Amino acid sequence: MGFVYRLIGATTPLPLSLQVKADGRRPARSRKERDMSDELFDRDYQATRAGVNDGIDRLFLKIGRSIAMAFRVLNRRQWNAPWRQPTTCR
Repeated sequence: MGFVYRLIGATTPLPLSLQVKADGRRPARSRKERDMSDELFDRDYQATRAGVNDGIDRLFLKIGRSIAMAFRVLNRRQWNAPWRQPTTCR
């Protein structure tokens, strides 16, 4: 890949992700590059995980509110039955 890259006259160096040595191995990245990559991955992972946790929290909140509303309706229906209300003659 690097040979073809040089043939076409590119002046910028090939990115590390595309560099391959003659024996097929990629060059080792420096410790600083690995650490920075790990930090970026961790930052993205934490942000994604926080979003997932917020979504799960909202889901349980909506389910809980729906169940509470259903019990309120059942309770109202039970205690406000027409036969329990006093009748008034007109």
